[in-house]
Amino acid sequence: MKFWGSSEVLQTTASCGEDKGSQRSFCRLILQTESLKVFSFSVWYVAIQQYQLVRMNGSNNWSNTPSRENETSSSITTYVCITIVFSVGLVFNVFALWVFCYKMKKWTETRIFVINLAAADLCLIFSGPILLYSMKESNQQEDNAWCRTSQSIYLINKQMSIYIVTLIAVDRYFAIKYPLKAKIFRSPLKAAITCGVFWILVIVSVILLLISSKLYKSNFCFGKRRMRDIRLRVFSLLIFFIPLLILTFCSIQVISSLIKKKKMEAREETLIQKAVYIVSANLIIFLICFLPQHILLLVQLWDKQNVFLERSNLGILLTTSYQLAYINCCLDAVGYYFVAKEFQEASGLIRFTQRRLETDIKSSCTVHRTVHLTLTD
Repeated sequence: MKFWGSSEVLQTTASCGEDKGSQRSFCRLILQTESLKVFSFSVWYVAIQQYQLVRMNGSNNWSNTPSRENETSSSITTYVCITIVFSVGLVFNVFALWVFCYKMKKWTETRIFVINLAAADLCLIFSGPILLYSMKESNQQEDNAWCRTSQSIYLINKQMSIYIVTLIAVDRYFAIKYPLKAKIFRSPLKAAITCGVFWILVIVSVILLLISSKLYKSNFCFGKRRMRDIRLRVFSLLIFFIPLLILTFCSIQVISSLIKKKKMEAREETLIQKAVYIVSANLIIFLICFLPQHILLLVQLWDKQNVFLERSNLGILLTTSYQLAYINCCLDAVGYYFVAKEFQEASGLIRFTQRRLETDIKSSCTVHRTVHLTLTD
């Protein structure tokens, strides 16, 4: 199994004969179109957030207390973001779970990992509506049951997403760097046990963190203007930067190995290059979605007197970074599910693409014949 999700170039025979150049161009066009959709969505979201920040800074003039107008604007932006991500992410991840659980025949390590990733993303998606309800029903300065529930679901499944993405990177690393040794300790059962252990550890750690914050009467919810619980910030930082180092190392090593392999095996250059693009895109998406949030948490941890917080609207930026991490629920589907050849085959996407490809090539050939006959006449 090409576990990094690289798919072979589709080979389709049209009525006018094989046209490999047209096929490659058409497949490349499909990939570029899908990438453009994801990019446009990201740009749209960032533009809204930047507009919100400029509007806040201009109206507040760096004041300590945000106006009701700014709070309303922030709430509207949060509602729009969560609604869109919930709708898109729900469809993507439910579809992915259906394909991986019921349509595929062979159980592999990657299949186990991505099922857990889709499950974590799906649970993370449902933390959004709970957060909206808690914002509507609660006092912004006090924790409540709905807010704590939303925060707990968010933390558990965000961290599981981070860990599973890291596990996939480690699995890729050993399978490519040490293919013979990898056969000894890689198996679907071991992958399932590993995921189960991580689920238990993360759930227990968040429960302990929740109990600790309640005992010390400190804010637990991320919806507050000031997260005074230093334990929550340290917890979030530790369980991010360690996986980040591992993920970065494994991704760089895999990319380096694939580039070397591409030079030696020219026949598979297209497949290897696509694999390099996929691994690179996975790393970039991870950094864009999760790194800003944890950099801001570092700043907040350093700024014990909240001086920088009051002067730079760090709280607003932190909320924005949480929403950016929330978007990762949709990007995982694009980065890990839909690019896999096995997923496309099981879900029928390849057959659908082949039909579109055949139709496009036939139409192109018909136009070519018509033009040729016209010119000869």
